[in-house]
Amino acid sequence: MSIEELKKINCKSKTYLLPLISGEYKFLDFNSIKKFPQRNFVNAFRYCERFPEYKTHVFVFYEKSDKAPFNSLVIKLKNNVNYHSTIDINNTLLCIIYTIPYTSFDTLQCFDEGRYSEFREEEKQKIMKFYSVDSDTKFGPSGVLYKKAWKREELEKAFDVKIDIDAELSETPKIEKETFYNKWRFCNY
Repeated sequence: MSIEELKKINCKSKTYLLPLISGEYKFLDFNSIKKFPQRNFVNAFRYCERFPEYKTHVFVFYEKSDKAPFNSLVIKLKNNVNYHSTIDINNTLLCIIYTIPYTSFDTLQCFDEGRYSEFREEEKQKIMKFYSVDSDTKFGPSGVLYKKAWKREELEKAFDVKIDIDAELSETPKIEKETFYNKWRFCNY
């Protein structure tokens, strides 16, 4: 699997868990299409096959670079209070492992069960702040976290179905999409 293919995996961990371990950082501190070194961001996963014992962690992957700005970014990301460790994968990918704060364990369980609207309000606000939006912004995660009517209508139109007002507005995360697999580390990146 190529780095570009890894970037295209639609991990809900990137959307909902990365903000929980981000500290004061915003989305653009981690990922930017145009800005180096943030454009080296690959993806964030809930699980890593290599570390099955890490049940309360987020695995954030970057394409490695020897350039000074990338090394500065890594130092900055390691200074995060939730930082756990760093793994060099195949000299091409760098995995920065973060521990999800104990105070977010209930939200983590809600995430695993697809109960996004039941996240603690503090975590919902942290997610909004991470993306520099508020709960009234017409932005995917806010529509899911707050069960916004516009999000329900958008989904009903897209799938030509009627969605119950109490239903969650995103599917439960699939473990196979939320896991970084060992076989990927041997790919020709």
